[in-house]
Amino acid sequence: MRAALFQVVIVAIAVCDLGLAQKPFQFLLDPNLVTKSKLVSLTTHAEGNRLFYYPPGANLHPSFVSVLGRPQFAKATALNSGNLLPNTGVMYGFDYFQEIDALTRQPYNDFLNFANLLPPDKRIKLLRALNIRYVVAFEPFDIPGMRLSKQIPEHFSWLYELDRPVPRAYVASDVVYETQPAKTIRMLASADFDPFRQVILTESLPYQVTRTTGGEAKIVRYANNNVLINASLQAPGVLVLADSYYPGWKVFVDGKQSKILQANHFFRGVDLEAGNHVVEFKYEPLSFKIGLAISLCTLLILMIVSLFKAVHWRKRHSERLSAALSREPISVRQE
Repeated sequence: MRAALFQVVIVAIAVCDLGLAQKPFQFLLDPNLVTKSKLVSLTTHAEGNRLFYYPPGANLHPSFVSVLGRPQFAKATALNSGNLLPNTGVMYGFDYFQEIDALTRQPYNDFLNFANLLPPDKRIKLLRALNIRYVVAFEPFDIPGMRLSKQIPEHFSWLYELDRPVPRAYVASDVVYETQPAKTIRMLASADFDPFRQVILTESLPYQVTRTTGGEAKIVRYANNNVLINASLQAPGVLVLADSYYPGWKVFVDGKQSKILQANHFFRGVDLEAGNHVVEFKYEPLSFKIGLAISLCTLLILMIVSLFKAVHWRKRHSERLSAALSREPISVRQE
């Protein structure tokens, strides 16, 4: 075959292969398959509990999806969004404990390193203590403490619900002190640990917390950088917010700044006296303030330089105009 004919044939084969044979495997699909796909129905979404994807294999990190069945390619692309897997459910207001991030945080790594070695029943005990209510899986499970809510054939999935997970905000009356993450997570998975009554802190409180069940917490406002909680305690206790303990968060109790405690290794806590309190968590990291200061300084410098350039240009323009006007006029003789 001549070179010119060979080039034509190769191009024709490539076009036919991509346009016909490989067309079903291209992402030239209707966006509505994802954006308007039917979602897994959760009845108690408003309670603020988290979702969890229970992947196949021994690793609880949601690194891949494997279903029992042979879905079409278009259906397979919508499985993540339809089953609210991490982190697609964020678009619909759902929250997770798992992370899909290139830079994982150390507490999450601590969780994986320990939870991956636990037997299934203790895994469920740990998940309940981490504010997880719903578990989505692509295979059936028979694990104590995890009951089947529904099977969803159109999504190739099973939806499970955990018994008595801790709420997003609650008051603990019995404090345990532990500084080592591995021991803390081991206690959270222990049958002797009561997550509704006990909390594990990394530092001691200035007073002894008495054992009492009198304490309520209600979330009034919940946003990414601001959480407002009304708490009522019959005796001193620790308000636990089942959100990430992370630098940059501040807490204000009745308008006065207080100290955030690391609760249960993963969460934020604050010690409260008996009575009614308004507790507000605000995300105000120092890096934001430094970045804002740098941006304002940069803007100010740009304005000063621009003003200087404008004044300099006007001065030079005025000097040139004055020089042009000060020149002796050229006389023209008419004959």
